[in-house]
Amino acid sequence: MTQGSLQALLPALEQAASTLVLAPSRSGRRLASLADYCTAGLARWGLPGAQGAEAELAVGGLGRKKNWDVAFEEGGRPRLLISLKSILSNMSGTVPNRIDDLMGEVANVQHQYPEVVIGYVAFLDRNAAPSGGVRADAPRGLNEQHIQRFREAVERLSIRKAPIWGPGLIECAWIIELDTARPQGAWVADPLLAAGEGEDFFRALSQELFSREPRLRTAR
Repeated sequence: MTQGSLQALLPALEQAASTLVLAPSRSGRRLASLADYCTAGLARWGLPGAQGAEAELAVGGLGRKKNWDVAFEEGGRPRLLISLKSILSNMSGTVPNRIDDLMGEVANVQHQYPEVVIGYVAFLDRNAAPSGGVRADAPRGLNEQHIQRFREAVERLSIRKAPIWGPGLIECAWIIELDTARPQGAWVADPLLAAGEGEDFFRALSQELFSREPRLRTAR
């Protein structure tokens, strides 16, 4: 996409960041704007009709059902799923748990639907407060180290393509760094980079689905 096209996406991306940061911590709507951004992104790359914030899809797995934040279903089966997550505090304690959770949730559904394409999106705040602390006490240097480790771990898991079909792996991920030390409206740390990586993410997911289900490309 051109820089102008990416610029046009930035208000919606910043809105997704603001919705997350400003919502109550237990709100089920914190990631709703990000889900809407993802459904629009998939549509831009040839896959309209994905369910998002207003209609999460409950998908049965080997062990339990899970509501997926973004889902494309066809023929009564989930064909593409996206999990949305965030880390806004306690970076050191949360990063390892998020990796374990990621592997568990995707393996659960892959055992039931081995053909499904799975993406993963996460907001991580460079200004995340320490456990029991506030953002003013954020250990920024340590946070950035944890973010890098998280990126590397997710990248190692993002290799699920033929012939590597192991459960617990994913097809693609998009990590968005925030900096809530800045004024509201400028919380996405590198907005043009983030928007560009997002388009790469949506394109890769759509292309992987079309490679497995070519009729979906021709039907749309």
